[in-house]
Amino acid sequence: MKALVFERKELRYAAASIGSRLLPGVGSEIGPLQLRDIEPPEIPTEGWQRVFPLLSGICGSDVATVDGKPIFLSEIIGMAQRLPEQYRKMSLEAVYPSLLTRAIDSKLVILEGRRAGFSKDADVKKRLLDVEDQIISEIFLTKTIGSQVTEEALQKIYSETKSEMASGDQIKARHILLDNEEKAAEIIKKLKAGEEFAKLASEYSTGPSAASGGDLGWFGEGQMVPEFSKAAFALNPGDIVTKPVKTQFGWHIILVEDRKVSAPPSFDEAKEQLASTMSQKLLKELIETLRTKAKICLLYTSDAADE
Repeated sequence: MKALVFERKELRYAAASIGSRLLPGVGSEIGPLQLRDIEPPEIPTEGWQRVFPLLSGICGSDVATVDGKPIFLSEIIGMAQRLPEQYRKMSLEAVYPSLLTRAIDSKLVILEGRRAGFSKDADVKKRLLDVEDQIISEIFLTKTIGSQVTEEALQKIYSETKSEMASGDQIKARHILLDNEEKAAEIIKKLKAGEEFAKLASEYSTGPSAASGGDLGWFGEGQMVPEFSKAAFALNPGDIVTKPVKTQFGWHIILVEDRKVSAPPSFDEAKEQLASTMSQKLLKELIETLRTKAKICLLYTSDAADE
């Protein structure tokens, strides 16, 4: 690997400073200005893993050469980051040898292809143009739209829409599910006579919640089928329906145990969704603006195909 040399007046000095901040031990051993006398280990240790991605490309931290063409440590680390999840959990030391072998094999194929003139191949040029278009589109949108999705902009949207983010009323309920109305009516009589709801649910309900005494936990309007939701949200805490409620699943007896108004999410909880919504809005506006400025000619339409 090349010796690493830094000069105070060059940009490379910044990289040495980064290295000394990340690894205080390195800084104290070699100082902030030069790494001239340091030989990196053959397989990077944990510390070098952290420093070399920052130095790669600034100081030429190549880990191998093939016919004089370098393979950089940043390439190896990039390969490691693209491994399947079970392999990403392994240390770089463990996967480094096999990744380096793969990188060398890949470089061999690339160089042979270039020597054979494939850099001028029509298919290669077409695919490069396709990739170039994709990259231009992604970077353009990132810089045009992403630059507007700032913390301040998201905070402003959050403040303006915070009250609308609350999910409304929620209720905590139990139910007993039965396969016919007559059985359900009999159970309602038992409940009116003072029998315990959870006990009857465990004994008679045919639904999966029978094991927990019919407990459905907390839910909001619209989370249950319409007939069930309408009946449940019409009840006050402690109330039981006076007659069975029919849905596609059967006949329900519903008990509402508690009710609350759901609080809006915190800014941190809502931030990702706010950013997504804002990005979509900005993208829509951008596309609309571009359409008004462009001359678009439709050369083929479904109407023309039908004629």
